[in-house]
Order: sequence, then structure tokens, then C-alpha cells
Amino acid sequence: MPVTVYPALVTGDQTQGYLATLVDFPGVSVTEASSADLLRVSRERLLGALTALEAAGRDWPTPTPVEALGERLQAQRAILLLVDIQVEETPVRVNISIGDRLLRQLDEAAEAQNMTRSGYIAAAVRQRLGAAGASAGGVNGAGSQRLFEEVAEVGRRVNEALGPDSAFGRAVAELDSRALDSLRMLAGNVGAAVKRRGRDESSSNGEQG
Repeated sequence: MPVTVYPALVTGDQTQGYLATLVDFPGVSVTEASSADLLRVSRERLLGALTALEAAGRDWPTPTPVEALGERLQAQRAILLLVDIQVEETPVRVNISIGDRLLRQLDEAAEAQNMTRSGYIAAAVRQRLGAAGASAGGVNGAGSQRLFEEVAEVGRRVNEALGPDSAFGRAVAELDSRALDSLRMLAGNVGAAVKRRGRDESSSNGEQG
């Protein structure tokens, strides 16, 4: 899915909390105590605003360029927050002709699915195009199977070259074994040295007594 990014101006701090104002959506702002929650809720509000515009048949605003916000950032002593969300596609308004009865049926079906009219039409078109692609051997049909087989073949080759049974994997395992043996030997030597030191100190204390 493509990513849509809109700028927001953030003021506040950890003590007072943060306020994010979406530049291209007048009246849409978010207040949260932490910066992590601020970004999360800003994404939710942005998605809600875009959905409302789509349902109303209105175009989405063009995001304000970051370089155009310099004076506002300075005047408000704000920092810039880029609010990113994944969307299916940027909607484009089109005019279509459809029968009155069919339109009523369309709206009833969309409402039953908790979808907008535009969203329902888009979903129906995608489904139809997907079915057509499958019957024609496109990406959803034989093409998809070929792609799956190619990916599986790449995975098999990578496993042969780098897997545990490969020459590389055996070499790594051997190095790990040698390193573990060295650590064990070092630990044994340290333990023996500690014991010897303990015995020497005991002997020295006994002679002094």
C-alpha cells in the first residue's frame, strides 16, 4: 500500500503534554501526554479526516511542503511531525451514470457492509479485476504460482549455501565449537588459579599463626 504523509506542528513538552495540529486539516488536533501516543493518535485522526472527505465526495488536500512551514515553526516555537498512514490509493473524483434502482441497491449493500458508496464500488472493481486476472493467467493466477515457485527456489538455494548443512554452516559450527572449548578451558584455568591462591593464602595464614 502507498504511504501518505501530512505535516503536523507540535508544541508542548513531557511535563505539560504535547499538542499536534494537522496543518492541512483545520480544526483537527491531538493532545497526548507522550510523543509515542501523539503520533499514534495523529495517524488515527488523519485517517478519520481522509475517510470523511472521501465519504463526502471531496478531494484530499495536497500536503503542505515542509519547506513552506519554516516561519510557522519559528513563530509557534513548534517542531515538525510527519504523520504517515498507509492508504489504498489517493481517491480521484469521477462522474458515472447509473440507474436509480441499481444505485439504491448499491447503497443498501454498502451500508450492510459498513462501507461508503465509493469504497464499495472500489472493492467490487478490485474483486472483478482480480477474477479476470486469474482467468487470464495473470498475477492472481498462474503468474502468482510462478512467482511463488521462484521465491521458493531462491530460498532453497540460500539454504543450501548458508544453511546448517552447508559448508559455510559447518564452518561456523566448527568455529563455535572451538570458541566454546576455549571458554571452557579458560574457565577451568581461572578456577584452578583461584583454588591455588586460596590454598596459598591458607598456608601463609597458618605459618603466621
